[in-house]
Amino acid sequence: MQELTGRSIIGFGRGESQTESQQGFNPTTGEHIPPTYYSATVDEVDRAAQLADQAFATYSRRSGREKATFLRKIAENIESIGQPLVDRATAETGLPAGRIQAETGRTCAQLRMFADLVEEGSWVDARIDRADGRLVVLQLD
Repeated sequence: MQELTGRSIIGFGRGESQTESQQGFNPTTGEHIPPTYYSATVDEVDRAAQLADQAFATYSRRSGREKATFLRKIAENIESIGQPLVDRATAETGLPAGRIQAETGRTCAQLRMFADLVEEGSWVDARIDRADGRLVVLQLD
């Protein structure tokens, strides 16, 4: 698992560390949990929104198979973190490890289920409309 720095991830860069900050705490023990987290600046939020818009433009042109591969990779990456993810989530939430493991499994299963749907393609709801006798093919994608 990548080390937590407390700085926003914006594209392939990191946010500032001289802004307002807050620190997590363990609800079971009341102890602070490092690192200190720094608020994103207005410029960083704007940059993140611009990058998200660009990513959407790119992602929306991908095939169902490519989108499915992407979703399955997200699930694999979550699972690859393993025990460090369980430990961190348990410390931050106070939930038992079994609950975190179950939620992680459920999330990954949902990602894979959605990947199957995206890959299969019926979600585009393509229709043939012959209302006026002409053949018009509509495909929503």
